[in-house]
Amino acid sequence: MTERGRGDIGEAIYRAMAGRSPFTEVRTFGQGVSYLLGMAGGNIAGAARLAGVPRKTFADWARKGVVPRDIGRQAGILSLARAAERRARLPRGREKRIRAKDPSGCQFVGTYNYDPPGDDRVVKIGPYLVPGVYGALCDAFLAGSDLEGLRQVFADHIDDPANFYQSIGNDPGDDHGWTVTPGGFTF
Repeated sequence: MTERGRGDIGEAIYRAMAGRSPFTEVRTFGQGVSYLLGMAGGNIAGAARLAGVPRKTFADWARKGVVPRDIGRQAGILSLARAAERRARLPRGREKRIRAKDPSGCQFVGTYNYDPPGDDRVVKIGPYLVPGVYGALCDAFLAGSDLEGLRQVFADHIDDPANFYQSIGNDPGDDHGWTVTPGGFTF
């Protein structure tokens, strides 16, 4: 993930989809175990079924803070918790509404990094977006894409004959990238 406050379009898209900061996601194995336990209503056996592990194993993780030696198992639990959390952050009804939106009204407030600082403008990017962009963003979000991945999916769906707006895919620290104002992205 990028640093907080860097103005990444990926972060702005995440916030617009989830209504929350990406920096509040499950990030550690312990947080993943806690999230799954919360999903199961605090029931160890239920959380173990969700995780696909024996009850005793999950109980050791939850109560004693035991971390499995197998990195693959740690990653699997973390991935499962993140996927469940993202699904909770993007309910099916909201996902359906986002997918159905016409991209022509999409815009963001930001600065082209080559311009002087503080030269924010409203960028009406909608006319350059190809149909299906919102569906691709929903798919990437639910698949667990990081901020860079969301930024790239968005940039890949821009059809700008002059290739100026393709620079949205650049890192926000790049001289020819964009810095998006927090909360400045609208579908």
